[in-house]
Formats: sequence, C-alpha cells, structure tokens
Amino acid sequence: MRFFLFVLTFCASTWALASEPIAGLLHKDSTGIYMQVSMQGPKFKIVTSAPDVAENLRKLSHGDFVTGNADLDFDKAEMNLESIDYVGIKRLLGTWYSPEGMFEVKTFDRLSFYPHSQLGFSKEKSYAAVSTPQEFHYSMSPTEGKEWVLFLSNNKSTTFATIQITRGKARLKMYDSETGVVTKTLRLIKWGSQ
Repeated sequence: MRFFLFVLTFCASTWALASEPIAGLLHKDSTGIYMQVSMQGPKFKIVTSAPDVAENLRKLSHGDFVTGNADLDFDKAEMNLESIDYVGIKRLLGTWYSPEGMFEVKTFDRLSFYPHSQLGFSKEKSYAAVSTPQEFHYSMSPTEGKEWVLFLSNNKSTTFATIQITRGKARLKMYDSETGVVTKTLRLIKWGSQ
C-alpha cells in the first residue's frame, strides 16, 4: 500500500511539474497557431487536447496576448496548452466612445476613462481631456460564447463585466457583484472605425 501511494504521489508531482505558467503573443498563419513566449524567443506551435482551450484559441487573433499553463517541448518547438487564464485582445486597444464618455485602452491591462463632463471636442474629430481621467487596471478571461469576462479595478473597487467585440463596436455589460444583475450596458464604438 505504501509503495502504491509513493508511485501515485510521484506521478502526480511529476505531472504538476511538467506544466508551467506561460505568457506570450499569438501568431496565426495557414500552418497553425503559435505563441512567442518572449520578445526574441522561439515560437512554439500550439497543440491542445482541451476542447475549451481549442474554442478560445479560435476566438483569438494574431497579436493577442495569452497567459495560461502549458507543457513545452523544445525539441519539437511545440506547446501543449492546457489552460488559458487571461487574454489581451489586440483589437480592444485604442480609443472607444460611448454615451457616458471615452475609453482609452492603452495596454493589455490598463485603460483610462474620460467622462463626457471632462471632454472637450475640436473640429478635427479628436478629443482633448480637460481633467484627469479615471485610471483602471483590467484583466480579461475566456468564457463560453462570444463574450469575454472583464474585471475592472481602481483604488476604490473592482467591477465585474463582460465584453463582446465585433468590427469596431463593443458591448460592455457591468454586473452587481452580489446579485449578478446587469447594472449597466454600454455600447462602444471605436474611434476612427466609421
């Protein structure tokens, strides 16, 4: 019995050590989907046996950022992607406007919000902030369907939301964290997409 527990423990710990956290940019072409885990590092072809990971990879695009867990095979230049934890969507980067104000998504984890009361518009269809914007950190996670889960946080609170992005438009739904009820739905249009 002790030998069996030793073998079971050894196998479980070996499996746990084989998978490691990864982060990198996706590259998609006609030969497959690849991830470059460092700026000058090699590209690993992504293979997966997890149906949810395969579905989320289909939703992602060339240049998107992914963090997750994978087994790396340096000899074959392949990675077995076991999970996708967080994503950065390249097409979300840029400036978006809504009835409530402007969102400037600067990176895969930071955005600024300029309420309408703080914006001045010029004839050149650009905007200039006349006050300090509200700064947010955000993280996105995969979910079923076409939406992505979004957590927005600042020094006061964290807001749970979902976002669906389609061709220069997005729908952002914010939820009450205790009841799960949608508290606000914003329709966003990307600046310069029309």
